[in-house]
Amino acid sequence: MIGPDRGGRSFSPCRSPDDRTCGTDGRCPHERVRPADGPVIDRLIECPGHTGQFDDRTGKAKGAPVCGNRATCPVTVEGGRVLVQAD
Repeated sequence: MIGPDRGGRSFSPCRSPDDRTCGTDGRCPHERVRPADGPVIDRLIECPGHTGQFDDRTGKAKGAPVCGNRATCPVTVEGGRVLVQAD
């Protein structure tokens, strides 16, 4: 995963094994660590800080010690560029 920052926000866009793109908040709600530095395994983003897990499509918390869900945002790839649609 990559983790761009724009407008004071951090994002974690990723591509799934079935070639879909998705994006979530770039910070874990537990300790504000950047999950973009961790692996994506079986559609779960694993936070490298405490191994909390989030669904890469919905941002829903799936494994402790996370204390909340992550916001999601649409991501597209156009001409080799990753575009994050932030609100």
